Amino acid sequence: MSRHRLIRNMNIEDEMDDEAMDDGEDLSPEDLEQLTQGLEQIRATVGSEAESGMTDKDIKDALYHYYFDIQQSLNWLLEEQARKHAAQERRGERRFILIS
Repeated sequence: MSRHRLIRNMNIEDEMDDEAMDDGEDLSPEDLEQLTQGLEQIRATVGSEAESGMTDKDIKDALYHYYFDIQQSLNWLLEEQARKHAAQERRGERRFILIS
């Protein structure tokens, strides 16, 4: 029963905090350099966060996931952005239909 108490008292926000676990220590200096260069190249292509809606964290996560392949990362980011816009438009249309 004491295990249940430990789980119940656990702060899920601390456990799920990505920033707390992502301190960059697992990357070698070469990987960190590739990540920085990839971020700069993608930013040069899509523009700033305000223009593109893509955060640096999203871009870095994509680069890391695709082993620093800039083209694959960029393709995924653009597809994800298109999905988000399509979902927002559907939600907007649904609201319009319900109000009418």
